[in-house]
Amino acid sequence: MAECKNCGAQISENDAECPYCHAMQYDAAEAQYMDKLYSMEDSMGELDDDARGIVLKDIARNILIILAASVVAVLIGILAGYVKYLEYNASYTDKKKVIEAMDWYDANIEELETYYNRRDFAAMQSMISGTKGRDALKNWIHYPLYTVYSYGFSDFENAGSSSASDSKLRDYEFTRKYRGAVDVIAIKCVKNIYSAKQYNECTDEDKVIVDEWISEAEKFMTDEIGLTREQYVADIKDIYSDGGYSDYTKARMYAEKYYEMYAGKRNGD
Repeated sequence: MAECKNCGAQISENDAECPYCHAMQYDAAEAQYMDKLYSMEDSMGELDDDARGIVLKDIARNILIILAASVVAVLIGILAGYVKYLEYNASYTDKKKVIEAMDWYDANIEELETYYNRRDFAAMQSMISGTKGRDALKNWIHYPLYTVYSYGFSDFENAGSSSASDSKLRDYEFTRKYRGAVDVIAIKCVKNIYSAKQYNECTDEDKVIVDEWISEAEKFMTDEIGLTREQYVADIKDIYSDGGYSDYTKARMYAEKYYEMYAGKRNGD
């Protein structure tokens, strides 16, 4: 009889595992292993050389398969752990951004409303652009209006003015203003573009504001350049012909073409 190394129970000397606590009995386990090894050696000795070679190759192949499977399992485990880490890190980063966005929104929404009420959209855009609060602002009732302003009327409004009879836009100012006018007017004459979708989400009050912007842009096309509605609508549809995206190369080409007409009108030619 022998005594279990773990629980102290009386067990057989040949037990490699305690039948009570299931702890391994290393001396008995080693003895069993050596017996099997000697038995295998004796069996191998009984085989002829060819048979021995076949068995050895089979053993080597099985060992390689086991090693390869172990390596694959380890790599899968490492990859799974890395994926979990990335998911956790991304989740933490997203939550942090949401909190920062909400904090920014709570701290600045009153000032944004003041700019809106003053119709100071340039100041509103300057405040929002590049901030951490843009994600939270998507729930702001005037966010669709801000988006329409940013996607077109901002360039049109801030490119310069040639309202005085003796003033004239420079060519780069004209190009910017023309492109802004194109993007604003496209809301009403090109389907499925992003700014048109944002216009549809505007409140009725904000749609009135956007309609005024469109009227200003159309007046620029007719009064300052000298185009008919049919002409500038056809040009805009051509500029947006690539799946609803503005082709700025075409827009610049039209701007260069029409700058000569605009400059001629301003010069009285």
